[in-house]
Amino acid sequence: NEIVKTDGIPDMLREARHGAEFYLRSYEYAKGEIKDMIVNIGDAEDHNYWNRADSMESMNPVPPRPVMHGIGPGMSAQVAAGLALLSVRYATYDKAFADSCLKVAEKLYAYAKEHFGEEKVCVDGLYSCSNPSKYVDVLAMAAIALHYATYEKSKKMDYLNDAAEDKTINDNINAKYSFEYFPAGWLGVDRGFTSGGWTSDYDNRFAITLYAFYKLLLADEETAAKYGIKDSVRIDYTERLVNSLVRSVSDDLGNGDDEHVDLPGSHYEFRYDKPWFVTNHFNWHPNRYETGTILNLLIYAEVAKSAGIRQLAINKMNYILGANQWDICFMTGVGDKNEAHVHNRTANPEGWNGMTVDEY
Repeated sequence: NEIVKTDGIPDMLREARHGAEFYLRSYEYAKGEIKDMIVNIGDAEDHNYWNRADSMESMNPVPPRPVMHGIGPGMSAQVAAGLALLSVRYATYDKAFADSCLKVAEKLYAYAKEHFGEEKVCVDGLYSCSNPSKYVDVLAMAAIALHYATYEKSKKMDYLNDAAEDKTINDNINAKYSFEYFPAGWLGVDRGFTSGGWTSDYDNRFAITLYAFYKLLLADEETAAKYGIKDSVRIDYTERLVNSLVRSVSDDLGNGDDEHVDLPGSHYEFRYDKPWFVTNHFNWHPNRYETGTILNLLIYAEVAKSAGIRQLAINKMNYILGANQWDICFMTGVGDKNEAHVHNRTANPEGWNGMTVDEY
């Protein structure tokens, strides 16, 4: 907020509005028909074509980049969540714009819910058509965001019920025996509300969704009451939320050898290697996933109030920033020494794509 002197609107909100307006205009262009919204330019072939910028400039003929109509339930839920949250934050600056965001958010969520699991509502091979088992996270995020955006005025529990109570969406019998599971709603997915070992990234928002649930609706008794949630229910949700985070982060850190941290009241443990505190998930670009692990650790540390886990997250971040055996910063452009082969052919004159653990 130190930079509101320009136009009276925080930069973060102004930038969020810039992105939101793309979808609002797409909605208007489609005359309110969600299925006709344009959200992708270029098909999977376009996405998979990698080359250096100077090579692209000399291409003749230039491959077509089709404008693609249609938005999948995963993408529409993501946009619904963002617009719902923005509608709350922007209302004091531009109520008409905020109202438009909320209107489109509700329609996008309704569309995502109606078409959940359908494969033919968008083009195969693009992220907006992710496997339904993956994008259940953003359905939950959208429902939580919409409850946050609408409850004070409507006093209706419909969106929260979708998130955590509706047994027609999910009816998870495991919740009777373990707090690792939510009993119903989008959060009640059978395997548990976890990415199954994948960290937070462009396609996994399980931990981020749980964090939003906690911060927006469950942070304390007063907050929960404001959004129609009884304290006994808040306590139950929070316990399930923390146990889901434990399981998720334990999966993330499952292959360290040297050290481990036991979680009180849980059979899970966090494992990591010393002296660098890093856990390499894959042989291909592990730092990206390590960053997602750090985010998940920080979320767990705040919700569970764990200073030790927070310090582990900091140690892992220090590794990425240069406290490693190569004395190299893996954040491009930061510090005196960076890795030579970043994962971007535009910035890589040798045209080499990615790296492996051995090549580190």
